[in-house]
Amino acid sequence: MDTDVYRTFIEVVKWKNYTKAAEQLGYAQSSVTTQIKKMEGDYGVKIFERMGRKMQLTQSGEHLYQYALKLVSLEDEAKERLTSKMELNGSLSIGTVESFATFELVKYFQQFNIKHPQIKLSIESNICSDMYLKVLDGTYDIALVMDQTLHHEDLNKLIIRKEEMVLVGFKNHPLATRKRVTVKDLQGETVICTEKGCTYRTMLEQALKREGVSCGSSLEFNGIEVIKRCVISGLGIAILPKITVEKELEEESLSLIPLDEPSIEVYVQLVVHKKKWMSPALKEFIELLNPQYLDELHQLRQRDIRSTII
Repeated sequence: MDTDVYRTFIEVVKWKNYTKAAEQLGYAQSSVTTQIKKMEGDYGVKIFERMGRKMQLTQSGEHLYQYALKLVSLEDEAKERLTSKMELNGSLSIGTVESFATFELVKYFQQFNIKHPQIKLSIESNICSDMYLKVLDGTYDIALVMDQTLHHEDLNKLIIRKEEMVLVGFKNHPLATRKRVTVKDLQGETVICTEKGCTYRTMLEQALKREGVSCGSSLEFNGIEVIKRCVISGLGIAILPKITVEKELEEESLSLIPLDEPSIEVYVQLVVHKKKWMSPALKEFIELLNPQYLDELHQLRQRDIRSTII
């Protein structure tokens, strides 16, 4: 079977929508539908099923998806290894958190795209737990996360820096006048949260629970910008990476609440599968972030090899 069919299948799984997948691939929707039906006919299984308006993989589809990822990855690796062209080609899939992508990575994506327009660059915002899974199954070539420094036997996690987290409130919030604020001082406050599964949201919730603090209510939003607008409007307080609110703090539309809670520690980390082949495109992107990262990843891999031998 033509590997383009597998690529189409992967795109449909990614978007869970035939029309969106067709737009991304530059195909007619009918072509995408035909390719999926061909796969189902060739393998004799049903790949997708609908639960109301939602489209999801069947159990057979889940198994086939894993094989499709491997087949496409092998083809890309073969092309990269055997090509004699000076220009880089292929694709690069990156997972990251919204705050880091919006406030820091955009400039790198732009530089990379200008230098290598022939490489299909795919960036997806996600929560850390899902990004680890997608690096493990090959959906992402690399992930840039904000998380605790947890060990994983199949992933290399390179710490880039400790990310400063801040608690913010509306202009002239009463708690902002204090020299020190503890979790207990948040009793009765309305907390505006990021999506469930977000690391720093979970850390704050755990700290509140540990101290027996009951917040007045909570609001949940998926976007950093809408959270900031809600805080500015006086709807509640929020804990966010400092890089996302520096402008508002400087303009004094938000006030800094000096929360003293050492358990909330978040690190920006570069995550790669230990067995991931480092394609020229992937090396180029990592080097664009910082040439030192490539050397450090190489050292981590050599350490893994030595420990395996021992």
